Parts: sequence; structure tokens; C-alpha cells
Amino acid sequence: MRRWRMGLRLGKNHENVFNAPPKVKSGVIRMTRNPKPGLPGNEILFKQIVKAGFGQRRKKMSNSLKVLGIPEAMSSHRFFDIRAEEISAADFIDFTNEWKNSL
Repeated sequence: MRRWRMGLRLGKNHENVFNAPPKVKSGVIRMTRNPKPGLPGNEILFKQIVKAGFGQRRKKMSNSLKVLGIPEAMSSHRFFDIRAEEISAADFIDFTNEWKNSL
């Protein structure tokens, strides 16, 4: 998701601004849309696929995406035999578009 959006660091927060100060440094960022095209009308599906793909560690995409109800036409897609971390952001976009077209 980070590659799909752009982050801009706005500043740092001191630990004392929190009730029960954390033992880590924190900061404020603003996320804006990356101007790359490719997801016309598929943003929600894209987020669901990425979230489900990375939701379970060390699982193949076939197991991770079962919760979304894999379309029959997509059941033999090459991405179902690999893990989410092996797929690029551009490939996730293409995969989302293929998924949408198979419905």
C-alpha cells in the first residue's frame, strides 16, 4: 500500500505528549494518493486483495485470498502459488484488474 500512496513526513512528536510515554520515537505523516493510473473503480477491491494477501504471514496467495471468494476464472492464476511479498505493486494492480474482469 505504501507504494500505491505517497507519504510526507510532517514532524516529530516528543514522547511526553502521550499519556504513558512510549519508549519509541514517533512522528506525523500525511498520506496522499500516488498519481499513477490503473485502478479505475477498483480501489476497494485492490485494498481488500492487498490486505488479505499480507494478512497471514508465510501463506500463499491461494490460502490468503480464500476469505474474498476467489472467482472460478481466477483459480489457476500464477499468483496463487506464491506469497504476497513476492508480488510487485504494479502486479497487484494488474491482478486486481484481472479479478474485477473475471466477475
